[in-house]
Amino acid sequence: MMLHIDKDDIRRAAGQLDALYTALKCFIYYTEIKNRHNTEKQNSNCWDFIEFTLLYSMLINWNEVFGINTKSDHWKEITFEQDDYTDTLYAAGGYTYASWYEFRRSINDLKNSFISFPDPYHHKNQNYDLEGIRTSLVVTHDWLHGLIANNEDILSKEESGKWPIMNKNLIDELKNEIQVALDNA
Repeated sequence: MMLHIDKDDIRRAAGQLDALYTALKCFIYYTEIKNRHNTEKQNSNCWDFIEFTLLYSMLINWNEVFGINTKSDHWKEITFEQDDYTDTLYAAGGYTYASWYEFRRSINDLKNSFISFPDPYHHKNQNYDLEGIRTSLVVTHDWLHGLIANNEDILSKEESGKWPIMNKNLIDELKNEIQVALDNA
């Protein structure tokens, strides 16, 4: 059963929505740049700093939404306290309650390592397993899209532009956007 949400619910979760979509954009941009950078075998300080900055921002924002210290009760109400959401997330990521907690803790530790060593060269050539991050971001975007798909009027025009919840093709569009930017760089 899908939870009914209204305009107030969206406004109360605004901080987490900002963080969710920032993390999603950073993740897509990071993976596309990393793939291009690795494929073209470029050795550039500029690309190292760009990758580091995107990964760092993604980790900070992901932890704001999914981290072990997430404090937004309202965000939890519309996501983690909904059995349909957690069932979907756990199935997509192959998680149990305990393994999801462990994954979240490991990402928190990774974020803390970036805080302790805010230098791209410390993290260069690390192969981080980011599949769980991708899964959680995609599942959450799809979940929110499903929640309001039949209730588009709960987002004002301004909110619709700020949080692309209603854009089912968001991930493909972000990939295309960064690929075009890289092709023109």
